[in-house]
Amino acid sequence: MISSLLNTLYLTALALYLLFIALIHRGLSRLTPPPRAHIFPQLSVILPVRNEQKHIDACLSSLAGQNYPQERYRVIVIDDASSDDTVKRVRNWCEKQNNFHLIQAMALDQGGISPKKRAIALGIKQSAGELIVTTDADCRFSPNWLQSMAASFTPCVGAVASWVHVPADGTWLSQLEELDSLGYSLVGAACIALGHPLIANGANFAYRRQAFERIGGFQGIDRLTSGDDDLLLQKLHKDGRWQIAFSDCAESVVKTNSCSDWKSFFQQRIRWASKSAAYALPVRSALALLFTLLLLVFFAPLIVIIHPSPAILLFISGKIASDYTILRIAAGKVGFPFRLKTFFAAELLQAVYLPIIAVWGGLGPFRWKDRIYYRGRLRPQTSKEKSV
Repeated sequence: MISSLLNTLYLTALALYLLFIALIHRGLSRLTPPPRAHIFPQLSVILPVRNEQKHIDACLSSLAGQNYPQERYRVIVIDDASSDDTVKRVRNWCEKQNNFHLIQAMALDQGGISPKKRAIALGIKQSAGELIVTTDADCRFSPNWLQSMAASFTPCVGAVASWVHVPADGTWLSQLEELDSLGYSLVGAACIALGHPLIANGANFAYRRQAFERIGGFQGIDRLTSGDDDLLLQKLHKDGRWQIAFSDCAESVVKTNSCSDWKSFFQQRIRWASKSAAYALPVRSALALLFTLLLLVFFAPLIVIIHPSPAILLFISGKIASDYTILRIAAGKVGFPFRLKTFFAAELLQAVYLPIIAVWGGLGPFRWKDRIYYRGRLRPQTSKEKSV
């Protein structure tokens, strides 16, 4: 009786997961590169920063080297009360680049509003042009990044997302993160191509000012620390006025640094998971189904010991084979080597930490930029917490 139920459960789960992978593959096959740029619309790059002295010079150097008319784009850096040399370094760049501007915004952590969303909104108010492009301080860009992103804005497109690559730096953690982040990007790309935008990354995201203002900006999602990308993307899609595009070319890829240690890695994933409660009901339902599949993977070794079942082994092997196929395709698009050892290690580790992160993100606290968040929302820090 139990063995029969387990066989049915795992075979059904395998069928659903294969269907999911087939849909992702279909979405990836629909991606197209942006047209060649013939015009250069006025745009602003919005860059919120907080204690980024290690990365800011490389980021601003990369932005200064864009093959985009200097008079047609501005870089707005919004400093969120940095306590290191970030502001000094940004000012040095502003003296050299006429289109670079610094906004020093103090006390962005007041009122329970997400400091990053408040910084972005402040930057947009001070910006110029129809297009808004957001990124992060630890990112680097190809010289034609802005060209490729702007070219994707056909008259009916209101927002554009693209690939974010975390290059491995030789450490095992960075190799894992490179593959892990690729998984997030490929799901986001495929969903956009299928007409159901779900995931975007604020390190490589752009939208029309008119579209942002039409939906009230971050209103309704402003108290969640995360979601300045995918929650905004979902708001734009729900409005129905604009199409969402994905810029699928090597020049659109943004490279960003890997996490410095395992603690940072898990804190980042928990922060991402903390916004899931704000997703629309259909999205939450799909995530609940995916979470159930993750639990089946998590408990599979124990169940096999207690009730050996060929259906469980078939489920695990089918999942690994389908993950391998789709990740190899995406790795080819982004252009980084696919490491088989890292892939198998990632499959094993994800089976353990993804269910835990999904639960912790909705219930537990996490730390980001020296601030404490609880259930995805900023909470006042005690003097003891600030000193940690």
